[in-house]
Amino acid sequence: MTTPVEERKQREKTTLQEVLKAIENIPGITIFSYWDGTELPPWHRIFFQADSDDDAKNAATTYFDAGIRILNLARVWDFSAKGIGDPYWIMEFDPYHSRQV
Repeated sequence: MTTPVEERKQREKTTLQEVLKAIENIPGITIFSYWDGTELPPWHRIFFQADSDDDAKNAATTYFDAGIRILNLARVWDFSAKGIGDPYWIMEFDPYHSRQV
């Protein structure tokens, strides 16, 4: 028998896997990392590159419409010793307060 905490963690893991799978199918989006929220804060982060700003916004809109509670969508740049690198996006979402995809 599983505890409520174990059930919640499994539900969150399933939601993350479904979100990752769906984002990979959006044209113009390339996921390069994610954070599963096992430590605090308890939300998930997906790091991805998008061919355009519209592609990134479409990815967030797709998940918001599917019931995923988007907490943040931000474009950031990778600053390195060689200067500014390619921008990438971070999308944070709250699987605990989201409907299942």
